[in-house]
Amino acid sequence: MKMRWSLDVLYPSFDSDAFKQDLTKCTEGIRQIKKWTKINLSNQEEPVKKLEKYITTQNDFLHLYSRLHSFAQLTLSVEAKNEKALKTLEKLETMSTELAEPTVQFQKWLGSLNNLDQLISSSEILKEHRFYLLEQANKNQYLLSEQEEVILAKMKNTGSKAWAKLQELLTSTLLVEITVNDEEKQLPLPVVRNMAYDSDPQVRKMAYEAELKSYKKIEESSAASLNGIKGEFITISEKRGYQSPLEKTLLDSRMDQEILDAMLTAMRESLPSFHKFFRKKAELLGYKNGLPFYELFAPMGEVDMKYTYDEAREFIVKNFRTFSDKLANFADRAFAEHWIDAEPREGKRGGAFCSK
Repeated sequence: MKMRWSLDVLYPSFDSDAFKQDLTKCTEGIRQIKKWTKINLSNQEEPVKKLEKYITTQNDFLHLYSRLHSFAQLTLSVEAKNEKALKTLEKLETMSTELAEPTVQFQKWLGSLNNLDQLISSSEILKEHRFYLLEQANKNQYLLSEQEEVILAKMKNTGSKAWAKLQELLTSTLLVEITVNDEEKQLPLPVVRNMAYDSDPQVRKMAYEAELKSYKKIEESSAASLNGIKGEFITISEKRGYQSPLEKTLLDSRMDQEILDAMLTAMRESLPSFHKFFRKKAELLGYKNGLPFYELFAPMGEVDMKYTYDEAREFIVKNFRTFSDKLANFADRAFAEHWIDAEPREGKRGGAFCSK
């Protein structure tokens, strides 16, 4: 079984009629949203009707835009140099900046409504979107002028978003020079990282050292990318009036300081257990002065189980079924309909994620 996903459920290709038609619909959708907000958000007449219209229009548009954006983004995640995907993503992100002005208009209009809770309670649609509406109203206090918001939205495409794309490209295409079975090879980073689980301690150490050495090729450009991203974030946080970049991060994450502190406290309280575990692991592996970093994931004992993709599918579905047929069927469908891309290769982004 090949473990590469198929994106046909979204679109057959960037050249397909379905993709082109939806791209045209997306452009028209942005034009309609801009026109509607300009006409209707100049006063507070019929607020419930306007709120319902805005939400339904936004939902329809975002469903379409997300489909187009996901197709481009998911393609890039496994083909870092796919030119059509890159151009499409840039086009979509440029298009989305046109929504900055109507979005600000809506947030400011929403913030001007004195009886928002009462309005929400009068409509089933609004009650369903209560959290979103209250969150948008709260964000009103951090908005800049409409002109400034438009400028920021447009500049992000050549600022933090461009830096993020560069950083992803660097790590996705990085090849690690390593000796495998007396043969010099250049392997994708995820392949070398997986060697941390190898049963041979020399392989684990060699892979770790080769990985660190490979970072020398991209350390300056990666640092510049991260500095550019965080520098923009710090500046915008200050200009919007947040007390700190952390406050903005917490609000964007829908958390508060108390929750964060509780999580960090739980982590600190758990550290002694982890320390004890790793000290014991070091002892069992024969280390006297603590566990080397490259041995964190070293397998223990004599068991060296390996699975083919078919065996992994059978194991997962079988065990899920012991407590949930629904979950087992869902997992089996993910395999059957090629939702999973598990094979490491050059040009593919490292790490695991899910997209919907």
